Amino acid sequence: MKLSVGNLPSNRLALTNKVYISQDNLAQISSYYTKNNVPVGKSMLVEVSGHPYQVEAHPQVPNDQVALNGLQRRFLQLSLSTPVKLNPFVPTSNLALAALELTVDLLAKKKPDPKVKPKEMDTTRLAQAVLLILEEQVMELGRVMAIDFEGTKLELTVKHMETVSVSKKKKKE
Repeated sequence: MKLSVGNLPSNRLALTNKVYISQDNLAQISSYYTKNNVPVGKSMLVEVSGHPYQVEAHPQVPNDQVALNGLQRRFLQLSLSTPVKLNPFVPTSNLALAALELTVDLLAKKKPDPKVKPKEMDTTRLAQAVLLILEEQVMELGRVMAIDFEGTKLELTVKHMETVSVSKKKKKE
């Protein structure tokens, strides 16, 4: 389906890292999954300009738009009103994420105050939060995402990743 790039109806949706479409368009995506017996996890996946994203319907997104956050538009190099192809995404292989290295930065960068000490974060809790928040997201090198960690809005960028095959091959005897 061909849609134009739009803004998210609410800024808080940016922290989900999902793309949003109308209920009618989501029904079309769902129909594809059902017709082709594609297993669906907690949410469906779509491909936007060749990159996979989780997708949800939102009542304020018009039928002719896909709503993306600013980080997604920057990563995909798309501006508002740009036409874009959106298709159901079905992973072609049984790969699982084995290792992930992210760079972390503050989402809103302010001029540093020399009198204020940098904020310390518990990296173990941050890692656990990232696993929960980004569950079922598809990772790729350079992908940029936003999360709210204990009241601090962070920008995460995939720096390095490794995958492992989870296909069930029978042992030769």
